[in-house]
Amino acid sequence: MSVEWAAPETVTPGTEPEIEFTVTNEGDIDGRFVAALNRTGGGIAYMPVAAIQQLIPAGERVSWSVTDTYDVRAPPADEIGDGETDLTYKLARIDDRLEQEVRIVDP
Repeated sequence: MSVEWAAPETVTPGTEPEIEFTVTNEGDIDGRFVAALNRTGGGIAYMPVAAIQQLIPAGERVSWSVTDTYDVRAPPADEIGDGETDLTYKLARIDDRLEQEVRIVDP
């Protein structure tokens, strides 16, 4: 299975970011996409966002989104808008580890 996923490039403090997924089952039998979505930064040292289990029929592409319901906290004022990564979403699969970096900006 191949996965495409995207977190927003920027978020504002207090928001609940939405992470989008599209998984394609390139095989001939139905399969289950299983992964863990975690977050670091934005007021969090490390936390689970979602345990993902999605049935993907053979030869099909399925899209969905996950909302990070734990609010994003603002970093120190001198770090907002500095162009540096403020939080990171980590997608852990049995065969891969992927990351999406996000910056926190002023509203």
